[in-house]
Amino acid sequence: MEEYEAGLSVCYKILRLRQAYPSALRIALKLNNHEYIGNIMKECKDPVVLKQMAFMLARQSVSYPVRKEELAAIINNQKLSELYRGCLLYTSPSPRDLSTSRMPSSACKKKKKKK
Repeated sequence: MEEYEAGLSVCYKILRLRQAYPSALRIALKLNNHEYIGNIMKECKDPVVLKQMAFMLARQSVSYPVRKEELAAIINNQKLSELYRGCLLYTSPSPRDLSTSRMPSSACKKKKKKK
């Protein structure tokens, strides 16, 4: 078990150096290391990536104090229903639309047998 954790720690350090913050956060969550989680959240400056990581923390029910109200609401799952309603505004195509739009027209024609 110690080797496994040591391997994950090495992965975390490499991902953090490469600034692959969401992947590094996944490793930190596997290790259940709140120090690593804090380091990643403080180091990342991209607001979109921070939002993604806030959703990751919310999914795992890990509380982490943040100064931005929007991120705190995401981590505490307060915006979940609002964001879900936003997803419902987009209509998905029907299965029939998908099957006809992706099928090349030549695939519908029968091949003639050569004599």
